[in-house]
Amino acid sequence: MMGRGAAMAEAGKTGIGRRLLVPLDGSDRSERSLPYALAIAAPDAAVVLFRVVPEAEPIRGLMGNVEQTAEEVTERYRRIARQDLATAAAQLRHEPSASGLTVTEEVGTGLPVPSILAAAQAQGADTIVMASHGRGAAGRLAFGSVTDEVARASTVPVVVIRPDEDEEGVAPSGPAPLARVIVPLDGSDHARGALPVATELARRLNLPVRLVMAIDTPSLASGGLGMGAGVGVGLEGDDLFAQVQEEATAVLDEAGRDAAAAGVAVETATLIGSAGDAIIGDARSTDLVVLTSHGRSGISRLLMGSVAEQLVRGARGPVLLVPSPGRPTTAD
Repeated sequence: MMGRGAAMAEAGKTGIGRRLLVPLDGSDRSERSLPYALAIAAPDAAVVLFRVVPEAEPIRGLMGNVEQTAEEVTERYRRIARQDLATAAAQLRHEPSASGLTVTEEVGTGLPVPSILAAAQAQGADTIVMASHGRGAAGRLAFGSVTDEVARASTVPVVVIRPDEDEEGVAPSGPAPLARVIVPLDGSDHARGALPVATELARRLNLPVRLVMAIDTPSLASGGLGMGAGVGVGLEGDDLFAQVQEEATAVLDEAGRDAAAAGVAVETATLIGSAGDAIIGDARSTDLVVLTSHGRSGISRLLMGSVAEQLVRGARGPVLLVPSPGRPTTAD
């Protein structure tokens, strides 16, 4: 009979990074996702660069006469999008690290979120990689809430990159440097659901996995670990903290044994503070944070309540959100 660690190693063969969808909006900031797509892509991966253009309205003259039909305007948008994607694809193909990749371009028409989700399904994508915001040619905010909604509704993992507001110009070349894979845990099976994806990536990229768990000391009176697991009922003060710390260590050690059995180097850490702040403080710009996302009681929310949202908004490095089984397949 297959042991838990071996079973996890088998489950870890998720196919992540083998077919990637990278939504772009024509801005330099949206192209900050490209180095991260290169970093996590398998050596023979397929990368699909995707651009959504809106359904256009006809352009009318002062007297109301149609000067350009809606179809003509839409086709002009699509032509510009194809040119932008061709430029980005050419730059990607010239990267030495992309020599084994297949890079293609696709243009969709419609609303951004459903178009991206539909493209991911049509292309058989196992991973979506996108920047959390960018400004398109018209100066409008193109990404941001779009990325949030895609991450919330996607049935495949989504890597979110938050470009620095001060970063301008063309995205850096080559794969983004990654040093560790960080997996936040809270004692729940939902949180452990990120481990197979994290260990697969870590094994392929030869990176260590750092398992972390936050103890929010102000919440101990209510029996919380700061990320949802209740322990220590009936205890208080130092005794309560000691038991919570012991429980956290047990959770981390068990997950660490499973991750090690999957063939990666493992380190563990108990963090003190609210989960989001503690993880943001612990993670470096070269760390990939991997955690599960799910709604609570049918309420459409990003991962462990506000924790995932905090990480997507505040982490210095990329955040990979792994969908939980049984989540909705469309954005609300």
